[in-house]
Amino acid sequence: MHQQELLHCVENKLHELGFPTHPRGYACLREVLVEDIHNPGQQVTKSLYPTAGKICGGNGAQVERAIRCLIKKAWLYRDEEVWVQLFPAKQGLQAECPSNKEFIAAFSSCILAEYREKDTYFRSIG
Repeated sequence: MHQQELLHCVENKLHELGFPTHPRGYACLREVLVEDIHNPGQQVTKSLYPTAGKICGGNGAQVERAIRCLIKKAWLYRDEEVWVQLFPAKQGLQAECPSNKEFIAAFSSCILAEYREKDTYFRSIG
């Protein structure tokens, strides 16, 4: 997947999930997600956060905190129907907000699955 196409997919999915784009954590989250999709299996706190921190201007702890706040805010105002696609086990008002690691893993899997679907479709008609 090309960098621009991946960035577009990530931003569209974040928008669909109701993430506000203006907080600092948005840029950090976007960078972490893109990096995780490009290089799966990296350690979140040891690799992804510090990498995003260098790009966004901060350290790993600041990135982690910014992303956590952003996920909590999006979770609080979530559209249940949209979020249940990403987290089928976390339904209802009493469900707990996913951790950063859970969110990153589920989001990356979702984007990769959508890409594989799209790629298979275009190969079948091409």
